[in-house]
Amino acid sequence: MKILLIEAMKRRSFITRIYPPLGLCYLESYLQKYAGFNLEIRVTSSTDSSMIDRDNPPEIIGISSVTENFTTAIKIGGEIREKLGNKIPVIIGGCHISALPRSLPDVFDIGVIGEGEETFLEIVNLFQQKGKLDTIDVAKISGTAYFDSQDRKEKKTVLTSTPRKSLEDLDIIPCPKRRLAGYGLTHIVTSRGCPYACIYCATYLLWGNVRSHSAEYVAREIEHLYRKENVREIILFDDNFLADKKRIKQISSLLKKNDIAGKIEFTCFGRTRAINQDVVEDLVKMGVKEIYLGADTVFDMKIDGTRDEKAFDRNTRAVDICYEAGMSVNCSFVIGLPRQTMEDLDDIIKFVEVNRYKLKAVQISPVNLFPGTPLWEYAVTKGKIKEEIEDWSILENFTHIDDFSPEKYIYINEMMTPDTFYEYCRRFREIC
Repeated sequence: MKILLIEAMKRRSFITRIYPPLGLCYLESYLQKYAGFNLEIRVTSSTDSSMIDRDNPPEIIGISSVTENFTTAIKIGGEIREKLGNKIPVIIGGCHISALPRSLPDVFDIGVIGEGEETFLEIVNLFQQKGKLDTIDVAKISGTAYFDSQDRKEKKTVLTSTPRKSLEDLDIIPCPKRRLAGYGLTHIVTSRGCPYACIYCATYLLWGNVRSHSAEYVAREIEHLYRKENVREIILFDDNFLADKKRIKQISSLLKKNDIAGKIEFTCFGRTRAINQDVVEDLVKMGVKEIYLGADTVFDMKIDGTRDEKAFDRNTRAVDICYEAGMSVNCSFVIGLPRQTMEDLDDIIKFVEVNRYKLKAVQISPVNLFPGTPLWEYAVTKGKIKEEIEDWSILENFTHIDDFSPEKYIYINEMMTPDTFYEYCRRFREIC
């Protein structure tokens, strides 16, 4: 069976050539191991359907998309329908459809809700057995969104099946086959989820509870990349690699035992609140040279105005510990939260100015709205945004303040005028 897996994206970039869509690569490795029959799988990132050969099409197409790229995913799905008609099943997965499964557009046959390995495998097995994906059969597969009618001329209702339980043991997923571009670097994901329930983050919607590959699994994957793929730089692309401090110590010990510690430069991501002296020592022994820290703001966990007055103390302590350990430290703040005041933004500016010499980079991100998060529900309730949107690309993700565009921004702060906030954005751009 031929399967095409596409990561939808608004634009091509150099980054997508270096880093393959790792989530789809893990899905590929899982299908290859557990399908029980021969699969020919292609994984790619694209803005359109140009990679599809009308005369030699795949038998199943899967598309993965985050919210800001969901309009692109719909466009790709529509192009596939124009090329191939309705004979080829087109499946949509990823963060957006997991958050809003009832928004399933009719260019797709099925939506995969949440973690996709087991659900997609069952869909593939069903298609292999019956040569089609009837509604009555799809309804029996947990973690799916589907239509009550398969007649595309009828007005249809989106239904959802029983929720899919998350995989308890991530180690059953084989390491992905990487298509490295010869740069000597790659990225891996060693865990799923994050223990912190930030009001603006959609991580929980996709992954649920935090689960991790074992230290042994991670060490084997790193050793393979080092010895077989000549990789010398690895980005640990977990949402929060620091979530399990005991596992970090175990990974560090195994890399030392395998004579790899210090021979690979690692970069990892975490939160300032997870930093202490012990975990940083283990990160250094492991070979972590650079760290990206999500800095606490006073309203990360709450919308109602409950303040965390110790946030900046934690940020300062975390930066000091990492800096003194010799790491390159990057620090990021989210701004534009509903109850953030001008004084709160002044505190961020002061923190950046005082600590700038310790920081390789500072990232200031105007808060984005992700469907299904508490902040999304708040914005809908306040009339800042509609539950259903025709063009999801309006939810521009301004990760870097340099890219910020007031004309495209959905403003939700209640404590200052938009013009005042935009002036602060200009000031942040100058000091970052």
